[in-house]
Amino acid sequence: KVIEGRVTDGIDYLTADEEDRFVIAQANAPLKEDDVFAEARVLVRRRGGEIDYIPGDEVDYMDVSPRQM
Repeated sequence: KVIEGRVTDGIDYLTADEEDRFVIAQANAPLKEDDVFAEARVLVRRRGGEIDYIPGDEVDYMDVSPRQM
């Protein structure tokens, strides 16, 4: 989960339908040591499956790979 641009260690399991309601950053988006996005704009999957670059504080979730679990 991402709160105010900071990636937390909270995990929410979402169905594909639920994912469509949120803005989700890619799992490989670089982070700083304080868990904020390293770049001004982040590659995301938006509502409806659109791909876009947006500011980190507009991200709802960050994707995770099964290897990261």
